[in-house]
Amino acid sequence: MKKYNVLLVLALLLGSSFASHAKLILASDGSLVSDLSNASGVVLDINDSELLSGAYNVMVEGTAYDVQFIEGTYQSIFGDNPTFFANDLSSAFRFSVALSDQVFLDVPNYDFDSRPELTYGCDTISGNIYACLVITLYGSTSDTSLSYFNAPSGLMLLGARTENYNPNAFEVDDSFQYRGDSLFETTNSPANVYAQWSLASDRLSSVEVSSPGAFTIALLGGLLLLMRRVNAA
Repeated sequence: MKKYNVLLVLALLLGSSFASHAKLILASDGSLVSDLSNASGVVLDINDSELLSGAYNVMVEGTAYDVQFIEGTYQSIFGDNPTFFANDLSSAFRFSVALSDQVFLDVPNYDFDSRPELTYGCDTISGNIYACLVITLYGSTSDTSLSYFNAPSGLMLLGARTENYNPNAFEVDDSFQYRGDSLFETTNSPANVYAQWSLASDRLSSVEVSSPGAFTIALLGGLLLLMRRVNAA
């Protein structure tokens, strides 16, 4: 009985060490990715509901970024001191174009381009019309006169927005910009969702520092030694 208990602990610990994404697939061909740290090319992050929740290794002007699609308010997502990698409208458009060209694609088993409702935070807006409006911010301003509508919070968000309407493909209009109040709650909107960007190099650095491979090897060694002692008892 003790032997089986040790094996159960081993299985649980190993499972918790490796289970971090529901599914990762290559954007190029839809094939499964087992090791994100060694993946070459853009990797799509599929959540437990089979929705596109983000992507890794998205290239913007020669730099690799990760992006997650997140519901909520500006404050709940970005906090008091947000980091925006886009620094003006033109830059925000380049990030939006990268989503259009590299992430929102139709791949085997997943039609993320032609079916916008398969992206996390996006759904039907009216009848059979589906839409996904992905917001990339580059800053904010207290000059609320720039808004197309009133800004109750006194803080106007500035950015660009990638849009997809069924059955049209994702497109970015180069004359389009996003302006919205910081109190805007995307969970109350069936089509809007924020894009939160980060440097892929930061993710890779954290993987190297944590050394999960070395930890797993040490864990295995310790548990195997424990099993020998249990069997000898």
